[in-house]
Amino acid sequence: MLRRILKDNFSWVLTPRDRILSAISEDSINWKRERGVRIGVGGNHKIDMAYYQFVHRPEPLDGLWEMFYQAGISHNGLWKNAIYSAQSKNGLDWIKNDQAILSNGSSELNHSQTRAPFLVDFGSYWRMYFSAKGADGIFRILSAVSVDRINWEIEEGVRISPEQISTELSPASGVSDTAIVELPSGEYRMYFTVYRQTEWFQEICSALSHDGIVWHMEAGVRIKMGGEGFRTIANNPSVIKTWDGYRMYFRGGNLLPIWNNIFTAFSNDGINWTIEGSALIFLRWHRYERHAVAFPYVLPIEDNKYRMYYTGYWGHLVDRPIIKHYEKLGKQQGISI
Repeated sequence: MLRRILKDNFSWVLTPRDRILSAISEDSINWKRERGVRIGVGGNHKIDMAYYQFVHRPEPLDGLWEMFYQAGISHNGLWKNAIYSAQSKNGLDWIKNDQAILSNGSSELNHSQTRAPFLVDFGSYWRMYFSAKGADGIFRILSAVSVDRINWEIEEGVRISPEQISTELSPASGVSDTAIVELPSGEYRMYFTVYRQTEWFQEICSALSHDGIVWHMEAGVRIKMGGEGFRTIANNPSVIKTWDGYRMYFRGGNLLPIWNNIFTAFSNDGINWTIEGSALIFLRWHRYERHAVAFPYVLPIEDNKYRMYYTGYWGHLVDRPIIKHYEKLGKQQGISI
């Protein structure tokens, strides 16, 4: 009885909390944090974590902002994940919808950890790309279609599977986290995260498609792990077009998921990328990002400015047990920080 009372009343101290925050920029390189929380924990569906956000301002909403994001909910020691949506008049204050847009458990491919939504407008309908873990434990990139962005029907098949990019020298154990740009040719390029052997080692690859359904892998790796500040992790890509090329924002780290930061890279052609440096460094003293910043999503807004939505990790003070937990897991993979 005492254990249950302590758990019910003090779980907020020990359970990690991830919130969606934002920053503003005039040049897409230098960023200033905006005050407050965009999507917080709690609410009617009792969110413990909010991340993998996609934000746009579709014409049917007459200027309103719309966000799709993954909500993680802890229940009886298990994590339940689903994709939710929210709307905003100004991009800062959001009203969350109570019903999930897409939940796991609908198929063998969409078995658990439904996450990472990215929407593309195909004119008469919308396609949502998302990631999910199959019943076999493998992450794949799937898709669903909708006319109203409320009711979604999951499409058959797999858009990207790890088998498509595995080689003898560089096996892949999963794929996730999409970012898609439309090219001048009318083709689509998808940037996505690849798990190299395990989820502890990740980097970013790309694929091309004419129709958004069939994707063909592009040779090579767009952002390789191993750089300063991202020795083992380069993931969560977000890409914007600039007047002279493309800029990518991504999460980089030496140990997943703690002490991770957001970096930028630039490319003239979308294939060959040069690391520019850090865009946001987590602040150990910050109330909402004591342990990492990750999951960037950047879009241009009015007055030639840019807004980055990102997730701040954890934010509670009693953190040594969980930090030691991840350090121990990392050491088991041969990782030290």
